[in-house]
Amino acid sequence: MAVVRKLPPKDAELVTLRFLEGLSIKQVARRRSCSENAVRKRIRKLRAILRRFDRE
Repeated sequence: MAVVRKLPPKDAELVTLRFLEGLSIKQVARRRSCSENAVRKRIRKLRAILRRFDRE
């Protein structure tokens, strides 16, 4: 997924863990040592960013 390479490393890791490796929100939160809510919020923002990249 070439679009993921355009993201900052921490965001690319989040997308990889959640969508490419198929981890749950809970599993991603544990791996990243943050709350599930923080993961959900960041994913929501990243989806919007990825949609914009997709349109370019």
